[in-house]
Amino acid sequence: MVHQHFRNIPTLSVTENIVLGLATETLILDLDEPANRITGLSDRYSLDIDRVSPLWHLSEGEQQRVEILKPLYRNASILILDEPTSVLTLAEIEGLFSSIEKMVVEGHGVVFISHKLDEVLGICDRISIMRDGQTIATVKTASVTREDLACLMVGREVVFRVGKPD
Repeated sequence: MVHQHFRNIPTLSVTENIVLGLATETLILDLDEPANRITGLSDRYSLDIDRVSPLWHLSEGEQQRVEILKPLYRNASILILDEPTSVLTLAEIEGLFSSIEKMVVEGHGVVFISHKLDEVLGICDRISIMRDGQTIATVKTASVTREDLACLMVGREVVFRVGKPD
């Protein structure tokens, strides 16, 4: 699970944040092997993270990439991304989508939670719509429009453009 609000410790390095909480067989934590593996994952999925930087030196977009590296480091086969674009620039969103596509090609399942209809339509194969804690529908992305999704989300037709006088 990659939460919308990060769960990192700012004074620790990228590597320390990623391995935090993992079991170790020795009393001394050797960060060389984890750091090399993190670099490999970062390169593999184009997440572009400096493994030794303290978290407080990183932008919000970089900190989110650290959060994404955590489950990948733990060999998760399914990633749940909760509102992953809320703090990202347009370029970072494009980079994230490229990384997600690589993960999916390699067999990872990705659950992308968002209210941003254009992003959902751009990255998802299937979309499940929830309202008031209930699943309303699950549809194939190719079979719906923004308007269809908005209607399912709120339970009525939604007007996207409202004419206003100057």
